[in-house]
Amino acid sequence: MENIGISVVATKVKDILVVTLPNDLSNENFDQLKTKVVSGLSSSEVKAVVFECSALQYIDRYEFIDLKHLLDSLRILGAKPYLVSLSPGIIKYLIESDVDLSGIKAFLSLNEALDFLEIN
Repeated sequence: MENIGISVVATKVKDILVVTLPNDLSNENFDQLKTKVVSGLSSSEVKAVVFECSALQYIDRYEFIDLKHLLDSLRILGAKPYLVSLSPGIIKYLIESDVDLSGIKAFLSLNEALDFLEIN
């Protein structure tokens, strides 16, 4: 079976790393995500990492916990993590699943996040 659209893309915009998530964060995709983020952080100084989530169709509570651990690790390394474009369905699922959302900073759109980061 061929996997279509699982690629994680990381692009540097000034001192911000923008990471586009795939449609799901299964083990293989999450490993690719960690590799791209670590590679982007090691190549140059990054003050923030913005995870663009519009393609993300599904995330279970355990995948979200793994993602949250990655976000926490980025904070320890000095890069501020942000989530953008999470679908209302995913947000509803996370709230109903009683997932710990503390410390998560999110924006409705990538433009909103980049505007915020340009000012701060």
